[in-house]
Amino acid sequence: MARTKQTSGKSTGGPAKRGELPPGSFNCVTGHGGQKIIKSVNAKALPTGLDTIQSATEGTLKPQVWNLWCLLCRDGAPIMYECSYCPRSLCERCLVIPEESQKDIKSDDVFFRCPGCHEVHDKRAGKDVNTPYFGFEDVKGKPVLVRPAVIHGRIELSSRSEICTIPVLILNFVLDSVDCLGSPACIMRDALHSYVPADYREIIFDVGTAHKAKQHAMSMAKLVTELEPHRVGRIEVFIHSHSETVRGDIWGGFKSTRTKGERGDPVAYTISDFFMLVLAGGMADYIKGATLWMLVCGYLVRETDAFNDFKDCIKHYQIQHAFVFNAERFHASLVGSFTMAYVERVLTQGFEVQDTMEELLTVSRALGMHTSIIHVHLTNAVRRRVPYVVEFNKGAMHVDDKASMILSTYTFFHQNQRPWGNLLPYQCSRCYCARPWNSVTRSLTDEAQFACKNCGCSITYTRPKLSKIILFTNGYQGTSSVSGKLSKKGGGAGSGWLVLVAIEPAHQPSLDHVAADH
Repeated sequence: MARTKQTSGKSTGGPAKRGELPPGSFNCVTGHGGQKIIKSVNAKALPTGLDTIQSATEGTLKPQVWNLWCLLCRDGAPIMYECSYCPRSLCERCLVIPEESQKDIKSDDVFFRCPGCHEVHDKRAGKDVNTPYFGFEDVKGKPVLVRPAVIHGRIELSSRSEICTIPVLILNFVLDSVDCLGSPACIMRDALHSYVPADYREIIFDVGTAHKAKQHAMSMAKLVTELEPHRVGRIEVFIHSHSETVRGDIWGGFKSTRTKGERGDPVAYTISDFFMLVLAGGMADYIKGATLWMLVCGYLVRETDAFNDFKDCIKHYQIQHAFVFNAERFHASLVGSFTMAYVERVLTQGFEVQDTMEELLTVSRALGMHTSIIHVHLTNAVRRRVPYVVEFNKGAMHVDDKASMILSTYTFFHQNQRPWGNLLPYQCSRCYCARPWNSVTRSLTDEAQFACKNCGCSITYTRPKLSKIILFTNGYQGTSSVSGKLSKKGGGAGSGWLVLVAIEPAHQPSLDHVAADH
């Protein structure tokens, strides 16, 4: 007989009985049970004073907190030159100042303009203006140095990049019984270690009964009291749990049993009830403006009522960005590459999520073959972070006049393996042959048809309406030996990402009303 073995499941979904909140106003209760545990990997206090930066509606926006690491070498040094116009810094090794000029640059009426701000200054002066870089200038903008400063560095980052050192708080909520080793939250923590002060908290939760929920509430209240004195620029919230396969509810915990150490049946809650229980004890108010990563199976997205409930919760809890995935048997480990790119482009280099999504998708082919990525952006959410470099260059913080929720669904497509974002069946349903499909239509037609090469059975996939194609590649792009220019070589299959954008009003619903609907 064929060899068989048993392995534990890693995907995050399954059936569970729907739990109900205890009678009374559970808004006042706040949740945690089970054995554990809030552990801090980085126990040192985070910097304070980050709330002093205000919008520049009443004057020019000026930095009050600077990056710790040099923009060019990403390292520190005994002397760091802090830009007077943005939060970037340069070290004494990358920016060489003659000995005779050291005294002049230390005067109170001398200002330092980093190379990035110098580029912006030249562009504003005229289309083809490109002036020598002196770096230090007086109140009238005239160079203080006798000759241009020498930059020992190379172009590695864009002119809008920085090396952020604003503290990041990572809250990793893990359902008791879920193994989160190697999870995206841990990857983010480790990737941030070299640049950003990151405080990582892992919260094992089980709110399957009223007693456990009250214990969890007390733990959350204690954690919020501990965190509140420290201002952080970003909060990244991860939720590892299961989603119920029929209604899209999220597992909140397990029933109690009479046998010590034994778990009862799983209990799943509606989305609004789940957040009410897990984000108890003042945690809901504390994480306003955070980014939320929902590491649960795609039934949350596939079930319309559940997803509508989720969107209402995003508005109610003022979550600025959220990522959710629609794979039926979702594997959180595949989010690793996407998370690494997010750390580099968003948390380290200081770009907005929506402005760098294409870079994040470029490294996420394996994730794209597994699931679509839904990015939810609430434009009027509470803003936690300090201004970006672009905002400093403009002299004012960006304010979105049209409050809205933008839902962008990114779906990977491959001409032969994932036509218009649909997974081809591994087997023909008529003759049961494995991998029998041949493409009948030309590449990138709106209707992609495949036929079984054994029995002729056909399948047709249609391109989603209103979808936009980005990051499209059609075959191998190489360098011509004759002209030296890039040219198409071979007849490889086309692939890319489909983007479907929907915009909704950003009004904040009452969760009491949402709960009543269920």
